Amino acid sequence: MDLCREIIDEELLTLACSVNERLNISQYATDELQNNLDFILPILEKNPSAFQYLGTKAQNNPQIILSTLTHWDYNNSLKSISCVIEKLDFFTLLNKALLQEIAANIEPGGLLVSEILREAHKRAPQEFNGFLENNPDFIPDLLSTNRTLLVESLRILNLNSKNLHNPIIRFFGNIETALTFDAEKKQGRQYARLIIEAIPQALVKQWDKELEAIGIKNSALRFKNDAVVQHIIEQREKLENKQIDFTKPITVIFYAQDDYNYALTQNSIEETITHNNQVLFFSINGDQDMQKYLKLLTENLPSGKEITIIIGGHSNPSKTYFGIIGILGSHTLDPRDYKKPWFRQAWHNLNGHNPIRFICLDACEGGQGKENQATRLAETIGVKVYAATAPTTGVDYDYTDTGNITNPHFRFDIFYAHVGKTIVAGQ
Repeated sequence: MDLCREIIDEELLTLACSVNERLNISQYATDELQNNLDFILPILEKNPSAFQYLGTKAQNNPQIILSTLTHWDYNNSLKSISCVIEKLDFFTLLNKALLQEIAANIEPGGLLVSEILREAHKRAPQEFNGFLENNPDFIPDLLSTNRTLLVESLRILNLNSKNLHNPIIRFFGNIETALTFDAEKKQGRQYARLIIEAIPQALVKQWDKELEAIGIKNSALRFKNDAVVQHIIEQREKLENKQIDFTKPITVIFYAQDDYNYALTQNSIEETITHNNQVLFFSINGDQDMQKYLKLLTENLPSGKEITIIIGGHSNPSKTYFGIIGILGSHTLDPRDYKKPWFRQAWHNLNGHNPIRFICLDACEGGQGKENQATRLAETIGVKVYAATAPTTGVDYDYTDTGNITNPHFRFDIFYAHVGKTIVAGQ
């Protein structure tokens, strides 16, 4: 049956939306009804694409936007969300409170914020530039919520930091390559440069200063927001002073110091922290770093307290790189390490003082082949090791009721998803 254009009955309209996902709601509901959250949010929860058929006022309602973005099926791509972003007016695109909410509470929030801001720049470049100049805290406030925005800007620029004189970009280390997310490359790079130039140098130096003081160099972008950085710093101070809480789970993370393509930014340290974990993060660049931090853990952790360990870096089936790939002398975790007396002794000392629940080898192809890294590490240390058999884009975890990490789930590169597996070596 045909629907009359005067329909405003909520129950009937809700039923009609469930039957026809492309029903033009704006033709059958008043502005007041479209902005009635009790009416519209349940519809968007079931069918977020209904957003496209709302009126302009409803489409610029922050709560309606948040609901749409929360329930949208991104299907490994942000392109599909463009039909929503294009409906927003210019001032909504620059609504800082809305963008902070998206960055903090929606996955992938940082990427969405970048897409929204690029749409604002695309629509009105001069006005966008003027807005940033007149609102100097706008970008820093967004970055304090989610730094993925900056990562994406750096990737769009696709620049080699060695050829740059900008101290802000230089701070972030080895930007060798990576992806361009904007088909209109020139305009995309203009947008990215505006974002980077809007970051006060003082803010970057503060990140640098606080992290470098505990041996973490060029790594600010690995942490989603300032709250995570603060946790990392506070937990290191507690470890140094032997004040780690025995009652809470402990997760130790050893990550490569050099992350030239930001692959290690894909893993959510924030999620582990929210599950009541005490995260001890260490940046590794060589044997001396590994030896020093294993000794620190053994001497300063509460005796007998179980720990979980994550080791991450760029890798292939035979080794994990902690330094820059291809640089002579770059430190790797490889078969030579397993034979070194200090390596065996340091790990056995730690495992004897703090039983290791398991190690997750957060590195591509660490479980591929018979003589893989996971098997060798498990045999050397005498613990259970999880690893992936194919290239990955990150790893997620389950958590026990008490907050302990369990059951790593590797996110395999889309081209290897059909063959990638998780292996468990050791006990």
